[in-house]
Amino acid sequence: MSDGCDGGSSPVAAMQQLHAKYNSRNLQVHTIAFGHSYGSGATLLQSMAAAAGGQFHAAAGGLQLSQVFVQIAAECTAVDGLVKRFSEILSDMITVKVMVDYL
Repeated sequence: MSDGCDGGSSPVAAMQQLHAKYNSRNLQVHTIAFGHSYGSGATLLQSMAAAAGGQFHAAAGGLQLSQVFVQIAAECTAVDGLVKRFSEILSDMITVKVMVDYL
């Protein structure tokens, strides 16, 4: 998770390095644009996901965000009961956090 500030680094190059280093372990980095206005950041997130073997997703609110996490977990080739349960717990926790912070 990131605040979106890259601090002058090259996030796409960093994703390429991560993917090269951990590709043998089937690492995929998915990116998610959260909120209603992510503008040009979506292009960067798409590039980062592509560089790291993942997918770009967009979520306008907490419900969509939890759905994206569940979708990512469901499509993961390494999904087993533990990973699935973790995604459910994480989705629930994020939904509560978003509701508390933004409602």
